[in-house]
Amino acid sequence: MPDSSTPSDPPHRASRAQGRFGWRGLLRHLPVPAVAWLIVVGLACATVSVSADSTDERRVRAGARVFRSLLAPDVALDRKATAGRLRLLIYSTDARSAAEVGDLIAPAASPDAARIRDLPVDRVTSAILPGDAPPLPAAVFLATRLSSAEIDALVRWSIANHVIVYSPFEGDVERGIPAGLAVEAKVQPFLNLTTLEAAGIELKPFFVQVAKVHR
Repeated sequence: MPDSSTPSDPPHRASRAQGRFGWRGLLRHLPVPAVAWLIVVGLACATVSVSADSTDERRVRAGARVFRSLLAPDVALDRKATAGRLRLLIYSTDARSAAEVGDLIAPAASPDAARIRDLPVDRVTSAILPGDAPPLPAAVFLATRLSSAEIDALVRWSIANHVIVYSPFEGDVERGIPAGLAVEAKVQPFLNLTTLEAAGIELKPFFVQVAKVHR
């Protein structure tokens, strides 16, 4: 995912979409949920802190701000709830960073306000990668970079347990992580369809249409 812009670049300044409609024409031909998702991404990326001192930090913040919107298209999301709540695992080896990312995903002061498809969210931070012991998380957000061996193991875990893993870091989706963030001419969700299909994770078609896809 080579960066040619930062996540703070609002999508409306991005280059025109490919195809005969152009960017504005594309919006007119997208279903309402897809347009709404693009608006969410635009607002999130416009508000990313400019004080972040590294590209990775900017990408983590951008990804955290739109993480809930990236999970909503999961067709089976309701079945991944535990006792009626979605358990989201935030992996981070830095406690301060984990707390900041957690507040961007689901504010501690009002956790029930951060709902996904009307399901309340429980955020769990951990410096240990997820295992097979229940309860499984509904999704995993990577706030710390992984080694190649760790990525390979986590991809196998994602497939075996049918859990979507999201990484905002450049190159991770190409290595097999199911979902991430593409920051190029415009900001897009980035999907590894091979891993998603192997994990049996089905996303709503409108979301796939506005995403960058890797196979």
